[in-house]
Amino acid sequence: MFVRVFPEYKKTMRFLMEGKEKTHVVYDNMIRERKKRGEGSGPGDDMIDAFLAEMSRRQASGRGDEGFYTVSQFHHLLADLFGAGVDTTLTTLRWFLLFMAQNPDVQTRVQEELDGVLQGRPLTLEDAAVLPYTEATLAETQRIRSVVPLGIPHGALEDTELAGYHIPRGAMLVPLQWAVHMDPKLWPEPDRFNPGRFLTEDDRFYKPEAFIPFQTGGEADLERTLRSFDMFSRTGKRICVGEELGRMLLFLFGVTIVHQFRVSPPEGAPLDLEGDVGITLTPRPQSLLFTARFETTR
Repeated sequence: MFVRVFPEYKKTMRFLMEGKEKTHVVYDNMIRERKKRGEGSGPGDDMIDAFLAEMSRRQASGRGDEGFYTVSQFHHLLADLFGAGVDTTLTTLRWFLLFMAQNPDVQTRVQEELDGVLQGRPLTLEDAAVLPYTEATLAETQRIRSVVPLGIPHGALEDTELAGYHIPRGAMLVPLQWAVHMDPKLWPEPDRFNPGRFLTEDDRFYKPEAFIPFQTGGEADLERTLRSFDMFSRTGKRICVGEELGRMLLFLFGVTIVHQFRVSPPEGAPLDLEGDVGITLTPRPQSLLFTARFETTR
């Protein structure tokens, strides 16, 4: 349907389908290697082991109740995990480092907050609760550069009326995240990088309703995500499947890098903050300087 309505996207859809097949070959190799090592026969330590063990158990029962525990479903599960939780997070990390280099005053305040809290020790996920400005800086990066500008299509579960428009059951809904995150009515001076948008008057981190980097219904902050992390009880959420993984990776890697290094643009080389738009909004290749802040980092 999408291609019939927008025929100019036929090449894009073909590219996506070919990419899907190529990634499934990679997943097949991962599964084959895991089986060769004799893993996947028990609960194991990760999702691959657990999934393979359950798939084997159901197949061995002979009851024909494999359900969603099939190789095809496993391919798509891995694609969701890596595509939603890793690829987009890496892109956000690149944007974060670019905006740190572009805004040295913001970077300095982040580093001062980190130095005061960490006192020379490594960063942990639990530190998010006491790093409001740092978390606000990550949130502002996600706002000003929505990594998936169009968002992920959803479907209407029932006939709905919205702003005078009739939306029939089954209709595809595409949330234009870029428009929400760059709306001047919601975010004054939306093109300006300003972490203060995510701080209360007493400098606590908070998430405005218009902030939807993981689509709708997301958690307010990383601390709350960690407190409520239970993948089996969080039914009904209509957000990015990689939300938890994405938050944790971005916080641990991005904040650790900025704590250990001063990030700056090469002298006389302006930074390109426009990016290239595809399925994701990706920074263009460019150089940054990373200067160690501590002697032990060298």
